[in-house]
Amino acid sequence: MSDEDSRPEYISIVVYFKELLREHDLRYEQRYLAQERAVNAAVIASEKALQKVENAVEKRFESVNEFRQTLSDQTHTFVPRMEFEVVRDALRAEATRVSSILDGLKGHSSGLASGWVYLISIVSLAQMLVTAYVLLSRK
Repeated sequence: MSDEDSRPEYISIVVYFKELLREHDLRYEQRYLAQERAVNAAVIASEKALQKVENAVEKRFESVNEFRQTLSDQTHTFVPRMEFEVVRDALRAEATRVSSILDGLKGHSSGLASGWVYLISIVSLAQMLVTAYVLLSRK
């Protein structure tokens, strides 16, 4: 080696590049580790977010299924349309029959009421005539 090689300012090209490569390797390894940690953190965060979304969707579907079950139960308790129409028509016919009976009773009762008025009038008139006769015969 010469004097120039023994001085610290002079480094051989091979040593220089080896040192440079080692520094780059170290820097790349640090970047890789940092990126790996960031990716792992992102994966964990996305898994947590995905779990929350799945739970929310599951809760929503539970409420939707509960609503469907309620509607299903409700439709089982409803009266079918044809059955309702038959009962409605029968009730209409019965109401018409009862109405006609009541109309007949009203006519009959109004006739009876008139008869009672005539009877009371005649009895009152007779009583008045008897009272007048008794009073006039005493004088």
